[in-house]
Amino acid sequence: MAGCPDLSPTQIRDILESCDKSAGEPLSSFPRLLIDDSAKMNENSIKLYPAAAGLPWHCTIPVLRQTKHWKAALSMVTKLLNLFAEDDIANTTLYRGSKSYANMAKKELRVIDHSWPRFTFYLWPAADERRLELLSATMTLLFIFDDVWEMQDEETIRIIQSEFISCLKLPDSETSLSERERNLTPLQAMITQVIQGYYDEDLKGGDGGKDVVKYLIDFINHPPPAKTYNTLREYVDYRIVDMAAQYGLAGVKFSLHSSVQIDSPTIKRFIRLSLEHICYSNDLGSYEKEKQAYNQGRVSYIINAVDVIKKLFNLPDDVTAKSVTLALQKQTEIEIGTELEQLRASGKATAEELEYCEAVLHLSMGNTFASVVMSRYGGDVARLIS
Repeated sequence: MAGCPDLSPTQIRDILESCDKSAGEPLSSFPRLLIDDSAKMNENSIKLYPAAAGLPWHCTIPVLRQTKHWKAALSMVTKLLNLFAEDDIANTTLYRGSKSYANMAKKELRVIDHSWPRFTFYLWPAADERRLELLSATMTLLFIFDDVWEMQDEETIRIIQSEFISCLKLPDSETSLSERERNLTPLQAMITQVIQGYYDEDLKGGDGGKDVVKYLIDFINHPPPAKTYNTLREYVDYRIVDMAAQYGLAGVKFSLHSSVQIDSPTIKRFIRLSLEHICYSNDLGSYEKEKQAYNQGRVSYIINAVDVIKKLFNLPDDVTAKSVTLALQKQTEIEIGTELEQLRASGKATAEELEYCEAVLHLSMGNTFASVVMSRYGGDVARLIS
């Protein structure tokens, strides 16, 4: 059932039966998945064991890592959101529905400790402080410019492209960069500095910075979803793009100072399984929030695996659809572990590729943990007490 199966009725029945049999039983860790520690990981992050801490943890992998540089990450997010809140264009011209981008930024500032910035604490535990600051900055842009495809106003889209997305593409020379900076608003100047920071870091090691910038731009410009999906694979293929998963993978490469080829045939299956895991896990965490927003008319689509699985396989209710989605997530974890074990044993993967795969695993677990503990998905009751 590898690689996002288009499930038969028999397979769906088997999954549902396994859900019934395991109901109420504690989750066991997957013994073959031995996550090696590395100097980068230990220097920049600490281990967390959610289940042992009494948190809801519906994974077969018991451990993840949290960055030691979370204060720097939060400071960078705060700085950028404040610039959006104060920016003239964001206040007077750019709107998502009835809300200006400036007001959206102000709203995010009020919940910053317990909302999406938590992703930056867990996704890239190998990143040093400077690289995590840069990743936090581009993640802020990712969330601010999420759902640009949903806008109907072509003029607003044009302004976003000309005033902000253009800042993600550096001029060809230092002279033209200097000339452009003289005409930028503080927000635009900050965005330009962040992008330049990625290229500066690439000069120190690896080439992941340019990949992060590329996939950020690709995400902002990605097309809208289809109205319906005929297969689960078709949906997951789109969702991987829609949730900026490739940006996350590029961030892993950048965090490691790596020059690994992300699309290497050797690790292709491992990466695909990891992307599917991120999809299932994130969609489980966000389903209730997205369903409520859709029912209240605040969004035009529900883009979620739980909804797609429920419709594709004619499941009776949300609870059953969530159970099937969770079963697929856990099955994917087992396949990820098996694939990583085979990569180690075969000798086909390079040391750099294995290091990258280990870090991608932390990305997947960090995505799951952030979905559990941040108020963006679970409401105020989900936030950790500080």
